[in-house]
Amino acid sequence: ENFRADTGRVSVIGPTPLNQERTCISGRACRVDGISGLGLSNSDRAMVLDTCGVASHVDRFPGIGLVNVSDRGSALSWGTTLFTGQGGQYRLCWCAGGVAASIAATAA
Repeated sequence: ENFRADTGRVSVIGPTPLNQERTCISGRACRVDGISGLGLSNSDRAMVLDTCGVASHVDRFPGIGLVNVSDRGSALSWGTTLFTGQGGQYRLCWCAGGVAASIAATAA
């Protein structure tokens, strides 16, 4: 009975859907393409972590997992550095441009 008046919209900027799966192969450089979302940009940051929001970086992932974002936020690349971590499933965590360094700093 309450909240009957439509006052506008809320847009949540970030990757969507939240279950986008990509594969990197140990012993090779890793690039992830085709990330979709709303309002993604090259100033965003992404990081491979065991748990998003927690300083839980993955051992032997280039740059402690912190990744360069390109193609308006839809591509991620660790450059030519080889990924040498063990096989497993990890989380690819996203943060809007300007605020991602906080978790990266604590994971180092």
